[in-house]
Parts: sequence; structure tokens; C-alpha cells
Amino acid sequence: MGLELEQVLVAIDFGEASLVALDRAVALAADYQADVTLIHVVEPPFFGFAVDGMQDAVEDAADRLHAIVRERVRDLRRLHGWRGVVLTEVLVGSPADEIVDAIERLDVGVLVLGLRPASALARAVRPSTTGKVLERAHCPVVVVRAPTWARHEPEAEKVARAALRAA
Repeated sequence: MGLELEQVLVAIDFGEASLVALDRAVALAADYQADVTLIHVVEPPFFGFAVDGMQDAVEDAADRLHAIVRERVRDLRRLHGWRGVVLTEVLVGSPADEIVDAIERLDVGVLVLGLRPASALARAVRPSTTGKVLERAHCPVVVVRAPTWARHEPEAEKVARAALRAA
């Protein structure tokens, strides 16, 4: 029996790798006729927690997620012929904890995460969210990297987007 999949969860931190993860998540959802939920987690500061500042951060993240759905997901729908539902959530807390909680709460079939490049020292000092989630997730996890050309050619994203729209 193959993988049965109704819900794909993709964590978005607005970096290159998470946008590539979104592309892969929509392609996967199209293959399985699944829905997609995009989540972004706002991490509260350690000190000087201001409720007003946190609310502004949540609203800003929600606006950015909705812009991604309006622009990028629209193009991906056309590219993959996908007609699924897209939901967005902005959560406040520890990214790894909130992602793992969302897996359980949303009955996710697969999680798609982007992997940010980091040095060995950086990983030793502060383990990645991806690593923490991999240790605790109770569903299959797909980890994707941003292609190296995207890191070296910032205009490549614009060119790729223009090509998608022209298709």
C-alpha cells in the first residue's frame, strides 16, 4: 500500500529554502490531490517582550503569507494543475515546538521543510529548527535545500517567476 496523503504542511520562514520547500509541497500535493497548509512561527524575544510589537510581527507575517499565496501559489497551481485548498497560520512560540504541534493538530500526512545553509559552528551553538523537528515529527518529513544557483544569482528567482507566468 502506498502513501495516502490528504494534508501537506510546509513551514515558511520567508527564506530561499522555505520558498523552494513551498514549490515542492505544492508539487507533492498535486500528485496526491492533497491540501496544503502554510505556517509561519513568530518567535518571541527572550527579553523585553512587548505585546504590541508581537501583534505587529504576527500581522506582518500573516500579510506576507497571504502575499505568497496570492502570487507564488497561484503560479504553482497553474504549473502543476493543482486545485487543492491552501490554508495559512501564523503561530507564536518556539518554531520546532509549534511545527510538531501543528503536525498532530492538523493530522498532517507529510511535512516539507527548507534547510538553511549553516556552518558547523552555527549548528553546534544553535541547532536548526529542521534538525529539532526531524527528531520529533511523527510523519514523513521532506527536507529541501535552496538550489545553489539561487544563492549566487539573486535575479534568478525573478527570471524563473517570469518564465512561470509566461507559460
